[in-house]
Amino acid sequence: MLTIEPRAIPPSRKRQRQGDLLGQALINIERDKLKLLQDNKRKIENNHLDADRHFFESLIPHVQKMDPLTKLQFRSRVQELGIHYSYGSPPASSTSSSTYASYQNPQQMETSILARHKTVPRRR
Repeated sequence: MLTIEPRAIPPSRKRQRQGDLLGQALINIERDKLKLLQDNKRKIENNHLDADRHFFESLIPHVQKMDPLTKLQFRSRVQELGIHYSYGSPPASSTSSSTYASYQNPQQMETSILARHKTVPRRR
């Protein structure tokens, strides 16, 4: 009588499949490690930008308390200082900003500027 036995996978093939699975798992782990390292590198490179951004964001509550004229003067002065410290050029004369700092509102400043330049504004 002829008996048919179930066909078994030879042990070498079984080990090969397990080895393939293990190899693939190791490759996936290495990919994940590489991605983490790249993300870390990117975070380190951007860290100084984050510190600068946080500094300027910390000024927002103070700037929001300023009236429009003071805010304009503040922005102008920050730009002057940025140019000075970034490119080494001397800061603009402080007489213009200090002159305008004494005015309480834009109308006082406009009147003073027009008087200095002897210009009469046109009526609207």
